[in-house]
Amino acid sequence: MANHLQLDGGLTIEYQLAPNMVIFSHGFGVRRDARRLFTDIANALPVNYGYILFDYYDYGPDGTIFTTIADQQARLQAVFAWLQNIQPDAQLNLVAHSIGCVIAALVAPPNLTHVCFLAPPLAVGGQTRAYFTGKEGSFCDEQGVWHVPRTDGSISLIPSALFDEMEAINAEHLLHDFAVQQPLLLVTAGNDQVLSDTDYTQLSKLPTVIATVIPNASHDFAEAARAPLVDCILKTLRS
Repeated sequence: MANHLQLDGGLTIEYQLAPNMVIFSHGFGVRRDARRLFTDIANALPVNYGYILFDYYDYGPDGTIFTTIADQQARLQAVFAWLQNIQPDAQLNLVAHSIGCVIAALVAPPNLTHVCFLAPPLAVGGQTRAYFTGKEGSFCDEQGVWHVPRTDGSISLIPSALFDEMEAINAEHLLHDFAVQQPLLLVTAGNDQVLSDTDYTQLSKLPTVIATVIPNASHDFAEAARAPLVDCILKTLRS
């Protein structure tokens, strides 16, 4: 049974404590349990492993309230600070997906035992602003927040500052610098519909990186790709 706690500042975490802890850092525009990517991994963890799940965004009656990159960094830092305070001797592990890998690299938490990056983007600016602001029905209000319709009928509320921050990040250099300091498992998707043109050659060549590709996997490692992904992560955590 998972526990839930609201940290100072209002951030709610879902967690189970154990000597080995896995902190999950989710991707762009989704909840912590989106498509069960992280929950499937968490449910498969051995008995001596716990986890923390949390959301980078807020959610109102109309839809998703996006936070800035700075706010997301603060949330991840708050999670690590809480865990280190309540369980200072825990072994810390990090599993991140998509842009959650970039947030993790920006924070660069110390003293990590294992890091798993799943389908990280090597560019996070580019066409992101144009893609969202160009959607039919999108508009920017007087506070500089974009209201973007979603396919489920809800609204994404995205501050212009988020697009500015993303365009200022050189994700490829950031992930390279992080990997030099912190050995990591790089798992890429063989049929990534989101990052189809991403070339991981240089990142994979680093001696601190163990790179693996899951054939035919989508960006979210759904369906048949989920079990191989979970097995790969568990093998790394146990190593």
